[in-house]
Amino acid sequence: MRGALTPRPGRLVDLCLEEGVAHFVAALVTYARNITDASLEAIQRDHDDISRFFEAYCSKERVRARLVSLPRALHGRSAGVMQT
Repeated sequence: MRGALTPRPGRLVDLCLEEGVAHFVAALVTYARNITDASLEAIQRDHDDISRFFEAYCSKERVRARLVSLPRALHGRSAGVMQT
């Protein structure tokens, strides 16, 4: 029998994904001035890897909903790279 504080596996995956995305976006914002084209390519690969990993544990729709902030943050950063 599960204890009252034991999270459902799906909820734990959601929490891990949310926390990972929050850290990823914070890093993009923090290091915005240092992001190069090579960094953007690596970030896109990381995004793809994160998607594939979490899709093994929950639905693609759920993963896409959580990762929606990454492409937005990337778009803003890539515009900054082009301007410099």
